[in-house]
Amino acid sequence: MLRLAFGYEDADGPHEVEVGPATLVAWERKTGRKVSQFADGIGAEDMAWLVWHALKRANGTVLPFDKWLDTIVDLGETPAPKATSDEGPSAD
Repeated sequence: MLRLAFGYEDADGPHEVEVGPATLVAWERKTGRKVSQFADGIGAEDMAWLVWHALKRANGTVLPFDKWLDTIVDLGETPAPKATSDEGPSAD
């Protein structure tokens, strides 16, 4: 399954968070959209929610989403989101 990495910055500096299958499925349930629609673009709130949810699952925050969002200085710029796959290299 697809895994994503997002960068965000708070008062402690820049961080990177990996977003895995559980968070991606939770986002699909929350929004009614499919991960395959990421190619059409996602909004800042979507990006922030994915990062927050992944942090929450990893015990990286206990703050509710809006309070956590108030602590963010920058989102998604460094490093740029990257897609990885759990599958090995293709035979192509």
